[in-house]
Amino acid sequence: MYNKVTLIGRAGTDAEVRYTQNQSKIVKFPLATSRFWNDSNGVRQEKTEWHNIVCWGYLADRAEKLVTKGSLLMVEGSIEYSSWQGNDGTKRYRTDIRALTLLMLSAKRSGAPAAAASAQPQHHEGPAPATEPAPDSTDFVDDIEVPKSDLEDDIPF
Repeated sequence: MYNKVTLIGRAGTDAEVRYTQNQSKIVKFPLATSRFWNDSNGVRQEKTEWHNIVCWGYLADRAEKLVTKGSLLMVEGSIEYSSWQGNDGTKRYRTDIRALTLLMLSAKRSGAPAAAASAQPQHHEGPAPATEPAPDSTDFVDDIEVPKSDLEDDIPF
């Protein structure tokens, strides 16, 4: 089974810090994502969805420092549903995205460079891995010849 979501959007507020009873840090913030389309009359339409992002542990520490209102972020995590009985007796529901990775796609207001964080701190030993230069467009072959076979007639596409 698999529960993973990837969102790219803007933070609706600065990160809000809270603590559990055992003093574990939780950082929450709303994230807005939008989709665009043209309606039947050709008029551009937009629909914005708001997502409740929750960060724990190391990622909460990073989010507290990095997330500000309007920041462009990529969040990867899992969907968590919860329900409870409200004070008025009605059942309440909430859907959260428990962040496992947080990637800043825009610089923080102070002008600091974009940063990434994941739920587990990354520890690197030894020299940084070498990076290869991006391939030239001439490195790719546009046409690939496939030998004909007797089975070719059986292929449904």
